[in-house]
Amino acid sequence: MTDQTLAFTNTPYSIAPAGRLKNIELLLTSSDNVPVPSAKLSLTLPANFAYADGGSGQRDFLTDDAGKVSVSGVKGVPAPGAYSLSATSGSETASTTVTVMGLGPVGSIPVGVNPQRIAVSPDGTRVYVCNYFGNTVSVIDTATSRFLTDIAVNDSPGGIVVSPDGARAYTPHESSQTVSVIDTATSRVLTSIPVDEGAREIAISPDGTRVYVSNSTRGTVSVIDTAANRVLTNIPVEARLAGIAVNPGGTRVYVCSKAASESVWVIDTATDRVLTNIPVGGSPRMITVRPDGARAYVYLNSETVVIDIATDRVLTSIKHGDAITGMALSPDGSRAYVCEYDGKVLVIDTATDRILTEIAVESIPAGIALSPDGTRAYVCISNSTVSVIDTTMV
Repeated sequence: MTDQTLAFTNTPYSIAPAGRLKNIELLLTSSDNVPVPSAKLSLTLPANFAYADGGSGQRDFLTDDAGKVSVSGVKGVPAPGAYSLSATSGSETASTTVTVMGLGPVGSIPVGVNPQRIAVSPDGTRVYVCNYFGNTVSVIDTATSRFLTDIAVNDSPGGIVVSPDGARAYTPHESSQTVSVIDTATSRVLTSIPVDEGAREIAISPDGTRVYVSNSTRGTVSVIDTAANRVLTNIPVEARLAGIAVNPGGTRVYVCSKAASESVWVIDTATDRVLTNIPVGGSPRMITVRPDGARAYVYLNSETVVIDIATDRVLTSIKHGDAITGMALSPDGSRAYVCEYDGKVLVIDTATDRILTEIAVESIPAGIALSPDGTRAYVCISNSTVSVIDTTMV
């Protein structure tokens, strides 16, 4: 039998506690560096690590035509430390280390000018901050809670999402009518995709194949093919579109309209057509869908409206004290975190739809995002900082 070489090709693997690894990539080649297709590989996870389906330990895979195996969705243990990851194919073996980092200190992190929206990478190691007046995206290392770099982008980045594999970030630009595609490995813009007028808010499908952009001026939703980096279609809705979200199954897109209808519009992703609209009143600005897909939370000027996804009807509303500037759900969907203009983050129990407590932050909060394990909340603050909240203490 020809000698073969087995190797992990995209190390290092470094994640935050309870975070998700980037894709584990393996390559099997012959002694003359030719890929070996349709060969069996056995991957063994460290103890207490889990595959995307919850399984653990050793699992067999077949190499593709390029001699590769890619395993996505592996999650780490919450305890910081170094863990061994190994693979075998016949007599060939390969091993590498997975490092689980400690969580950074709670505090305040300087970023760019007027941070508005924020996202955390799926593995929990990076935070991406849109600086609306700075025309940059700031990158934060969660292990140290320190600013790493600023990525120059087009005008006024209004929102941001990170792909499920963590390889790309997408941010829309209202004036230039584009979406910047960022390579997260190099912190550089790969390309700029033209969309419709007034691009401001953005969402991504669970499988990462589609990005949806709400275009306020034109009143459309642009559908981007992430493999080709091009717009497939622009779905007509109505003017003054705002927040947008995709359900966990990837079958529906929900987009807020501040026009006369004051509705949430529901789009079928299979046909890219509007199915219905749900009147909510009060100029809806933002929306998020619970991880179990049962409820959507719509944020108006000073209240949260709860929608039953099964019936497309409003169940209740939760009154607040001031205008809402940002919102996010915990990864398990048990808590909603709502930023208020008067310098507070409200914590809502989604089982009872009641406000549990409020957390004071400095200056005016805007966008907010949670770490994959839900233990940290990262909040954009108008004084060009990001506040880090330890949610376990709330």
